[in-house]
Amino acid sequence: MIQNYSDLQAEIASWLHRSDLTARIPSFIQFAEARINNELRLSKMVRYRTLNVAGPLFDRPADFLEMVMIGPTDRADCEYDLVTPRQIRGTKGDFYAYVGDQIRLLDEATDPRNVDLVYYARLPALSEAETTWLLSDQPDLYLYGALAHSAPFLKDDPRIATWEAGYQAAKMGQEGAEQAAKWSGGTLVMRNAS
Repeated sequence: MIQNYSDLQAEIASWLHRSDLTARIPSFIQFAEARINNELRLSKMVRYRTLNVAGPLFDRPADFLEMVMIGPTDRADCEYDLVTPRQIRGTKGDFYAYVGDQIRLLDEATDPRNVDLVYYARLPALSEAETTWLLSDQPDLYLYGALAHSAPFLKDDPRIATWEAGYQAAKMGQEGAEQAAKWSGGTLVMRNAS
């Protein structure tokens, strides 16, 4: 049973049937984590923060993956729209742009001001956190992801197709559970097409 980082390492070693890869297994897990963070966007990954911004630029949170919404705290009906860094210079209204690891705001507010930030957060590395909600929910996603990343190192491992299929099935299972949770508990309403 995979419950934490150590269990995952032991399970990967067991599946690989190679005692000489122990030092490489943390890298395989790291590569799988990067892939998972690049590919999955689940409701449990969403974070909400209120930030005090004292100027047009502020740092994105360290665990930031993707924006869901950003807007001024004192105006619940307002969300900033995304533009390019070049467009933000000559634009009027409520906008934001990514500038490296920072976010630049353009609005009529005076500094400092509070901004609500809703974003998808990166899952913490198992090497630091030891476990995550996703490892508890879907340990096969980590297992098959790490095994798929071991295949290039093992050179011509015929199991890569099996491991990639296992990863894709686990990913689809997690995404399916996400969709089911979105629509559970409510009654669908039919609307007239007019």
